[in-house]
Amino acid sequence: SVLHYFNQKWSFNAGVNYSNINYLKTNTFNTVSSYSFGVTTKTSVFKQNTLHYFGIPLYINYHVNEKNAISAGVSFAYLVNNKIGVQIGQSYTVTPNYTQTTTSGPTEIRSGFYNNLDVSISAGYRRKLNSHFSIAPVFYFGLTDIKKDALFGLNQFERNSGLKVILSYS
Repeated sequence: SVLHYFNQKWSFNAGVNYSNINYLKTNTFNTVSSYSFGVTTKTSVFKQNTLHYFGIPLYINYHVNEKNAISAGVSFAYLVNNKIGVQIGQSYTVTPNYTQTTTSGPTEIRSGFYNNLDVSISAGYRRKLNSHFSIAPVFYFGLTDIKKDALFGLNQFERNSGLKVILSYS
């Protein structure tokens, strides 16, 4: 990262980072069609893998003293992988004896389910531990919807938000 001091109290820094998001929940969607002779249910299962991002964080820092600083900024992140596993299955229930047949297709890898750009705002506190190391907890809050909702059949806003702990060496 690059750090530029405006004066003794204020500075600006920019950098490049890598982050990932794990343990995404699997989404299952059902489409049900009813006929006079039975019901057909089409099930789509979306299995997300880890999402990998490269980002450019931009921070303005206020240095309380030599060891402590408060920062606020914005981060622009680009989604490197945009592929997930999709499995589509069908279930047929025939009336009047309720005989059920289920088929399940292979898992296909498809792309385009997530938006490539993620923008978030953040705030943090940095504590210098010694002459070389510092630690900074940073809270971040996403401003963009990370999923393409129409492809998932959803209408909800999902954002990348959380807490990062950054250990720095200088």
